[in-house]
This record gives sequence, structure tokens and C-alpha cells, in this order.
Amino acid sequence: MKINITIFLLILIVCSISCKQEEVEPNGAIVDYNYYPLDSGRYWIYQVDKTNYNIVTTDTTYFIKELVFDTYNTSPGVETSEMYRYYKSNWNDPWPLQPDSVWLVNKTAHYLSRLENNAEYLRLVFPATINRSWDGNALNGSSDDTYRIKNKGIPKSVGPFNFSETLQVEEESEESLINADRRSIYYAKDVGPVSISYVILSYIPPTIPNAPPVIDLGDSILYTILDYGKP
Repeated sequence: MKINITIFLLILIVCSISCKQEEVEPNGAIVDYNYYPLDSGRYWIYQVDKTNYNIVTTDTTYFIKELVFDTYNTSPGVETSEMYRYYKSNWNDPWPLQPDSVWLVNKTAHYLSRLENNAEYLRLVFPATINRSWDGNALNGSSDDTYRIKNKGIPKSVGPFNFSETLQVEEESEESLINADRRSIYYAKDVGPVSISYVILSYIPPTIPNAPPVIDLGDSILYTILDYGKP
């Protein structure tokens, strides 16, 4: 009888430990949530330098402010943040009272996505490990677009800041004689996105062997963090 009671007690202890382990929520530091904090009131201000290649090449600089207006649970396991985006063309101008657009950021235990102009992109996956890859278009129905974590935990200087730990997501790195598609985002730990680079170009095929390509059409866009804050 004593043996049976002992076995019964051991089973109860094991079940208790197992149940407690299943109830534990993912640790944000472990799964890398801290590379994109989304507490209400947090903001990022970027300088955006854009070059448009067409018949005439045009250089433009403007400024974007992203503000987490509110964060709430939209469904079990999904945390949604309303991202207000403000635009101004001159640094000395005041920010508009109303946002230019409102985007949504959805975060789960396994991924973070952004709904940008009605298209949802899978920007990050958790945990974020080097060389991990996924389809960035998995949630919007477009053709596959493989994103990859290229670097993690590396220092990087961006604008006026020196960040000790950054995460680089390479969204595309394609180059040929007729086009280029290079897209990359750096996220700083405890800050969020600090540098966003999009280069999408088409080339005029060279007529001379080994000649450098001549840009025909396309855009080069660089977001550089100028300021950020939290409540």
C-alpha cells in the first residue's frame, strides 16, 4: 500500500510540474520581441532619402513619424498595434495633427506582421535565429518572397546613434544584368526598425562586355532613424 501511495504522489508531482510548464508564456527576451517593442506611445522618426530614376532622375528628402497609438488583443494570441504614420516634407515644419495613414502591426508568439496600405507582410519571426528564412508574402497572397535573418547581435551606427545590438533581415538580394532588387531592414534591440533600405531598379542591357549597367527605371529609398522614444 505504501508503495502505491508513493507512486501516486510521484505522478501528481510530475503532472503538476508539466501543467505549470505548459502555462508559462513565451519569454519576450528569449524570442526576440525586444527587437520591435510596441508599447503605446512609442514613436520613431525617420529621414527618408528617395531617388527616382526615370527620364529625369529626381532626388527627394522627406520625414516620416510612426507612432504606436494603441495596442490591444484582437484575438487569442494576437496583439495588434495601431501605427499612426505622419509625413512632412520639411524638417522645420510641425507634424500634422492627423496621420497620413494608419497601419497595423500584429504580433504573436511566432511572428510579427505589418499591414501596410492593405497588404500584410510577415516582417519578423520568433525566435529570430541567424539564417532562419520564411515567406514574407505568406499573409497577402502574392508570390513567394523569401526573407532571411542575415545578422544578429551586431553593433551598427545609424544616423546620430550607435546601437550595440542589431538584427538584420534581408528581404531580397537579387542582382542581374537587367534588374536589381535589394531590400533590407535593421532592427535595434529595445528600439525597433532603425534603417530600412529598398533598391528596385531595371537596367538597360550593356552592349559592351563587362560594362557597368545603366539604370533605366526604378527607385532607391533609405529610411534613417533620427529620433525615437517611449512613454
